[in-house]
Amino acid sequence: MVFDDGGKIAESFTKEDAENNTESSVEILNSQVSISKITASVRIKKAMYEGQAKWTVIYKRPIEVTIDDTVWLKRFQNNEEAAPPNSSLYVDMEEIFPCNEKGEAIGDAEYRITKVHRVDLPPKQGFLL
Repeated sequence: MVFDDGGKIAESFTKEDAENNTESSVEILNSQVSISKITASVRIKKAMYEGQAKWTVIYKRPIEVTIDDTVWLKRFQNNEEAAPPNSSLYVDMEEIFPCNEKGEAIGDAEYRITKVHRVDLPPKQGFLL
């Protein structure tokens, strides 16, 4: 397989390379991204209690996000910050779309929470008489 950059070979690998699982540092040529910065409230659907795994939150629809606010994440994972089920996070978030050279989206968006400002706890149900 050969990746061509205007008549010049940018990268290539053979069938043997693939069969031998040889890694190649292939860069996607002319790729761009569109980044939108969003401040929003997202509802926690699935939290991750260890490591840097993706969370599932509701933002218009269920999405998977990474949480780059490591200070908040560490506090949450060490039980210093409460965020029980159905809580919402008020966050700064980035929506990242891969784009072609014309600026048209060519793939699915990725989401990243850059800052958690606060946790909004779910409402408590009162006693019924």
